[in-house]
This record gives sequence, C-alpha cells and structure tokens, in this order.
Amino acid sequence: MSAPLLLDTEAVLNIDLGGIKLIEASAGTGKTYTIANLYLRHVLQGTMPPNLLVVTFTNAATEELRGRIRFRLFEALQVLRNNGKTDDDFLSQLSSVCKSRSTQQQQAQVQRLRHALAIMDQAAISTIHSFCQRLIEDHALPGQQYFESQLLVDDSELWQQAMKDWWRRNTYSLKPTEWLLLNDAIGGFDSFAKQTCDIRKKGACRFLPQKVRPLSELFNEVYAIEPALRRL
Repeated sequence: MSAPLLLDTEAVLNIDLGGIKLIEASAGTGKTYTIANLYLRHVLQGTMPPNLLVVTFTNAATEELRGRIRFRLFEALQVLRNNGKTDDDFLSQLSSVCKSRSTQQQQAQVQRLRHALAIMDQAAISTIHSFCQRLIEDHALPGQQYFESQLLVDDSELWQQAMKDWWRRNTYSLKPTEWLLLNDAIGGFDSFAKQTCDIRKKGACRFLPQKVRPLSELFNEVYAIEPALRRL
C-alpha cells in the first residue's frame, strides 16, 4: 500500500487516473472541488460524461455536484480560449500543461470540453440508490427483476398495509370472548399499529414469550383462573 498523498494542485494534476484510489477528507476541505478537477482531467483525456460515474448520497448533493462539474468544465474552456488567463491556481497550471502540447492536441482538448458541456445532461451523476435502481432495470432480464421498479424512501405505507392484512386474518373470526381478551391486551387496530411501529424502531428488542401460543389457549387459561379469583 502506497503512502498517503496530499491532494494539492500539483498532485491532482499529476495523479494517475487509472486504478483504484481512496480519497479521505473531512467536511469543508474541498472534496467537491477535487472531484470536479479530476472529472475535468478525465474529459481532457477523452472520457465523456456518460462514461464517467459519480455517485453521492442525497439528491441535493447530486444537483450541487452536477452544477459544480458543469461550471468547472465551462471555466476550463474559457481559460483555454483566453490563453490561460485566470486567478485559479489549478486552471492556470492546467493551461500551462496544455500549452506545452502540440496545436492539434490543444484543439482536440478544447473540442472535448465543448462536446462534454453539450452532453452534460447525459452525465452519470446520481445518488447511490438511483444508480443501483438504474443498474437493476438495465439488467432486469439476467437479474430476474422487474423492468420497471420504484425506489421507496419510506416503507411505512407497506407496513401499514401488511398490519391491516394481518389484523383482518386474525381478528375478524374471533369469538366475542377472544376479542375481549385481545382488546384488553393490545387495544384496537390503531393501538396495535402504534406498538408495532415502536417495536420496529428498536432493533435490539425481542418478543416475549418466544414460544408462540394460540390466542384461544391463552383465553382458556384466563377463563379458568377467573372463577378462582372470584372465590378469593
């Protein structure tokens, strides 16, 4: 494993774009700036936006990243057109590198930037979840998945539907005495749904007793104990 490298301007300009790289950075240290500069280098080498995958966590971060990358490409194009006149240290050094190449290579890089800006709407910049969803849909047949799928952020509606189904199957056929026992224990459906929701939010909790017993059996026990309590 190679020693850590500080990603200053010179390092970002010279780092090998091939292979696997791990970039570690704290908040506010220029991660987006560095990603945009590395993206720019890839474009100048001929890799277009549809073939450059950038993923992040939230939709807001995705839109910010897309805008920053687009603007970075535009800035680089303006600098190369204006013979390297800029206050940005990275773009200034990048322009110097580009000038050291042949006229034909410089023109090719300008053309790549123009083309990249024209097709930025096709850029593969998305959240991790959106990328996974697109990958599943693109390979639905070999993956035995649906061709159209919906990404759910909140599954509470599915839980609510499942609880209603369970409630209908297990309570509608109860005898009056069994229903009274159930109602005294957990209340109506709204109370049951709330308790279930609270349990789901606590991953470490477990149900007691662990041995499942039929409701009718529990009712018979309570019914047998009740006369004895009356005698006391």
